Amino acid sequence: MLIFFGFISLFKKKIATQEPKNQIPNSSLSFFQFALKGFIVNFLSPSVILFWLSTIGFAQIELQISGNKLFIFFASTLITVFLSDLLKIHLAKKISVFFTENHFLWLNRITGFALACFGTKMLLESC
Repeated sequence: MLIFFGFISLFKKKIATQEPKNQIPNSSLSFFQFALKGFIVNFLSPSVILFWLSTIGFAQIELQISGNKLFIFFASTLITVFLSDLLKIHLAKKISVFFTENHFLWLNRITGFALACFGTKMLLESC
């Protein structure tokens, strides 16, 4: 899979877009719909569900947390994740002015090459 995605990223062509950069929804309703869509996509993702189920198991078995302490543990975890996501959004917005589409094309090629190399290494080591 890594090799496949690596080659796709490596040979992906630059797509010309006519949309303005950094377009922000004008109304609060469209922003709310955008946020709701992101929440639903993450909520229904199997990897996210697996992550939270394994975190619950770890907290109850290994840390021996239950009741109110379990609620505080998960509330603090969710707040930390939310704040780190806000920080990533802020930093991405700050550095986006330094990048052009050509930079993203080359970044995509480098990432594709790295994925293909790691996938090939893993395949060779498993044999």
